[in-house]
Amino acid sequence: MMNTRIHRGPLSRAIIFENPDPVLDQGLRDCGIEVVRIERTPGRSELLELLDQHRPHLLFKRSRLQIDGDVLDRAPDLFAVMLCCIGDDSVDKQAAAERGVLVHNDPRSNGRSVAELVIGQMLMGARRIPQAWSEMREGRWEKSNLGRFEIKGRTVGIFGLGSIGKMVARMAEGLGMQVLFHDTDEVAVGVGEAMEWEFMATPRELFANSDVVTLHVSAEDHRGRLNQGLLDRDLLLQLGQLRDSDSPRLFINLSRGFLVKPEDLRFAVAQDAIRQAFIDVFPDEPEQGQK
Repeated sequence: MMNTRIHRGPLSRAIIFENPDPVLDQGLRDCGIEVVRIERTPGRSELLELLDQHRPHLLFKRSRLQIDGDVLDRAPDLFAVMLCCIGDDSVDKQAAAERGVLVHNDPRSNGRSVAELVIGQMLMGARRIPQAWSEMREGRWEKSNLGRFEIKGRTVGIFGLGSIGKMVARMAEGLGMQVLFHDTDEVAVGVGEAMEWEFMATPRELFANSDVVTLHVSAEDHRGRLNQGLLDRDLLLQLGQLRDSDSPRLFINLSRGFLVKPEDLRFAVAQDAIRQAFIDVFPDEPEQGQK
């Protein structure tokens, strides 16, 4: 059942969670909007109490705080949920639509930061910087080129050619890498081919032909199907199988934690199919400060 929320007069109250850049607060105040900032990610009961207390018209958040129908019902004056991030799977969009609440994300907000982090991790992995740091901490100076590579001339496989995937592809190409990609969206495939990057029809082809695979897919595909468990153990074991034996075989996931099971990734690393993995996402995102 569709609900239309009607408010006469300007939107005047905003609540901000999860500590997006403070420039947001001043921008809202310049528009005459009263701002309440809660820097942490509140628990559910505290969230409901805050909504009761402040009755916001606008709610700004990043990716941890979950917004469902029950939360929206406790905020009857809410007109829009504003996501200060790329992904929108932390909001029940169907529940929002049924209540007449708009949901906006910012698909380019931190895209450059993510793309740069991917390139940084790629370089660290190829040069085995984490291992060198650990050795130095132990007082050992292991000066060796064993297992260390230049990335020029290597092949990067980009799983998901959205805005971040395209940024990573351009950066990698600028470093002299060959770019392969896989995506199920026809528009993304057309863009990749127009950029003269090589399309791999299946994930297996992408993994087998790449020295580095980096994931850039959302929680759902373009048809709305959940991407949970998108990568299985057998697929991970294919990384670099058609490359030479000296391939760095790096796996990078800055996308979603539930795309691959941690135990499958550990198995692939133990088998040396993946030599190094860089992950900054969890299957279930912990609360801020949680150990």
